[in-house]
Amino acid sequence: MAVGVNAFTLSSKNITNVKHSSLVKTTDLPAEEWKKARRREQCRINQANYRKRKRENRPILLGEIGRLDQEIEQLEAYKKARQQNKHHTDPVQAIGNFYHLLNLEQKLPDMKTYQEAYGYSPALHLILDLQREEFNSVESLKLHWLWYRTQFREFKYSMMSYERLEAGEQVIISIKGAIRLDVYCDAEQQGNTKVASYGVIVCPVLQQFEFEAGEQIVKRITSEVDLVGGVASSEGQSGLSILTSIDLSTDLN
Repeated sequence: MAVGVNAFTLSSKNITNVKHSSLVKTTDLPAEEWKKARRREQCRINQANYRKRKRENRPILLGEIGRLDQEIEQLEAYKKARQQNKHHTDPVQAIGNFYHLLNLEQKLPDMKTYQEAYGYSPALHLILDLQREEFNSVESLKLHWLWYRTQFREFKYSMMSYERLEAGEQVIISIKGAIRLDVYCDAEQQGNTKVASYGVIVCPVLQQFEFEAGEQIVKRITSEVDLVGGVASSEGQSGLSILTSIDLSTDLN
């Protein structure tokens, strides 16, 4: 009987060991597969979450990219404007320089060379041309008026008032002054020396400089010399007939 029990007991242990060994073997492989499956599932979840975040963040990213593009364009425009402005003087400073140099001796380009380069002469032909002129730059105004000075016995400007007007983006600098003019008398020249003149007249002058606010270039200049008022207010003048008879292209060159 004991032998039988022992035999049964041994058999139970053996069966238990066999079953345990079988469970370990049978559960090892599914565990590996389960780990692989879990990794695949986690990878799928991560990819899905990434795509979701990407979709959610796309408008924000596009907005940031657009903002950065605008900033880059603004910086490039600012850089370009700075580079261009290096070649242009501040308009107010350029205007001030013109009036400062007007009564100083300046070296002028050769007349023939200038005519060949630009196709016209900066000199006056008739004194009446001074009544109204238009220029597209301060440099052009300066060149012409400095040249005019060589055609007169006296050509002296004095500033009287300065006014700055702003209308939206448009800026107008209005300067009033007076100019003393004395024209040589060609008929009474002694040799090549011009000694006589028609007499001094003092004429009111109005010059206006137009440019856009924030820009460095004067776009339009108008210059008006009141010759009629100058003749009327000057003593010893015979009137406008003198002015109309003066041809600067022959008398003053």
